[in-house]
Amino acid sequence: MPHMRINRRLRIQKEMQENEGLRQALSQSFHYSSLDTGFHSSLLKEMKEFYKNLLQRQITRMKFLKLLTKPITSDEIEQKIK
Repeated sequence: MPHMRINRRLRIQKEMQENEGLRQALSQSFHYSSLDTGFHSSLLKEMKEFYKNLLQRQITRMKFLKLLTKPITSDEIEQKIK
């Protein structure tokens, strides 16, 4: 089980780094968007894509975890054997 803790810790660290990168990008965008409207519109497009992908990854992760924790019934085993 220690490897699960290490994997969880690495995943959390990776997400924190991604969030820090996003925070820095947002902070810079406020400055640049006032200077360049083209930059602002492309940044908004990229942010929408980023969050759409992030949401999809979270949904996939939740579905996978749900499958791992779902108990298998004897009926399901019999159906797979047939």
